[in-house]
Amino acid sequence: MVIKVGYLGVDEFTFGYMAMRQHFEGVEIEPIRHNTHLDVCEAVGNKEIQMGVVAIENTIDGIVAETARAMEEIERIPGVKISGEIMLPIKLYYANKSGDPFDAKKVISHPSALGQCNHYIRKLRDRGISNESRSSTSDAAKEAVSDISLAVLASREAIDYYGLKLIEEKPVTNHHSSTTRFWVIGKEHADPTGDDKTCFLINLEQSKSGSLYKSIGVFAQRGINLYVIYPISILGRKWEYTFLVEVKGHITDPAMKAACQDFKDSSIFVHGMQFLGSYPNKSGL
Repeated sequence: MVIKVGYLGVDEFTFGYMAMRQHFEGVEIEPIRHNTHLDVCEAVGNKEIQMGVVAIENTIDGIVAETARAMEEIERIPGVKISGEIMLPIKLYYANKSGDPFDAKKVISHPSALGQCNHYIRKLRDRGISNESRSSTSDAAKEAVSDISLAVLASREAIDYYGLKLIEEKPVTNHHSSTTRFWVIGKEHADPTGDDKTCFLINLEQSKSGSLYKSIGVFAQRGINLYVIYPISILGRKWEYTFLVEVKGHITDPAMKAACQDFKDSSIFVHGMQFLGSYPNKSGL
């Protein structure tokens, strides 16, 4: 059976595509291109595809806000669950059509790529070169082919495919250890392995003192390690947030079940705890 798998980008040279190939190595898949991470999530939820791969975090730039927001909208994407994670080293190169740095007037790339190279971008800005975001690094590379004034931050594969020329021979990310973590999403979460992660969305009652402290406390009291907590602003409600929370353990673990019940009994939430999935821990934490 061929599995339809969604990823971000216009071609086979985005980091999302590379992560997808890494995860599904040896599996017969049909890659399906999408313009945004939200599009990938919706396609999975609507059963247009079986699986999807979305970037969630980078070691330099932090949480990928686009994906966090897409997962925050999960209530209208029924049945989407995280079932895996992938770690992919990231090398971003600075290039344009001519290879002449003086032709470049603007640098374009995905917002996360721009963030991973913000030290270099600061130097470009000092030279009068502005920056703009695009939906993917490959979209940026494709666009730069027809405009000599545009430079890009993209993978070496995308730069070579579109016939662009390097302005810098070495990667321009802030640090050589840049790595992006991707989530694999589908209709089911993964079975327990003994070394797992679980992710939730929680919407707290902000009028009650200590709500965030108490919500984290339900995990601490059960000996569950907290990996990530990230605020997602609620559209239309000033200074109110949904929190994306990632913790150690599987949803079927007795301690996790007890922590979830403690949260339900606490009355510190607005819409409860939204379970996003349990999946094998690949980050080495």
